[in-house]
Amino acid sequence: MTRCGTPSWRYVSITLKWQGNAKSPDFDDWVSNADMQRTGLLVTVLLFFGALAYWGYQKVQRTVTKEDLQQVAAGLFVFWVLLLLPWVILASLSGLAFGGGLDLAAYACVGGIWTYPISVAIVWGYKNDIPAIALLPLLNIATWAIAGASL
Repeated sequence: MTRCGTPSWRYVSITLKWQGNAKSPDFDDWVSNADMQRTGLLVTVLLFFGALAYWGYQKVQRTVTKEDLQQVAAGLFVFWVLLLLPWVILASLSGLAFGGGLDLAAYACVGGIWTYPISVAIVWGYKNDIPAIALLPLLNIATWAIAGASL
C-alpha cells in the first residue's frame, strides 16, 4: 500500500495474478452489452417514474394549471429534439439488429428506433392541446430498450 491508502500498481498486479487473471482486465470483461442495455432501461424507467413522482408532488403542493403543463411539454419537446441528433447514428446502425436473424425482437428494436421522429412530430403538433403527449417518445425508447435487451 502507498500513502493515502491507495493501492500501488505492484499491489494491483499481484492481486490480479493471485485471482488467476494474468492479463489486465478489459472493459468488455467487466460489463457485457446486455448489462449496458439493462442499465439504460433502468435509467429510462427511473427518469419516467421520477418525473411522475415530481409532478405528483407538485400537484399536492399546488394546483397545476394548463400553462404549467404546457411549459413542461415545451421543455420535454426541446429534449426530444436534441435526442434527434444521436438518433441519426442509431437509425443508420439499427439494421445490425437483424444480425442474429429475423425475429420479433429485431423488428421491435428497429421499429422503435425508426418511428422515433414520428412521435417527436406528433408531440410538436399536439403539445399545446394535450400537454401529456410530451411523454409519447418514451414509448419508443422503452420499446427499443426492451427489444434490444432480448436480442
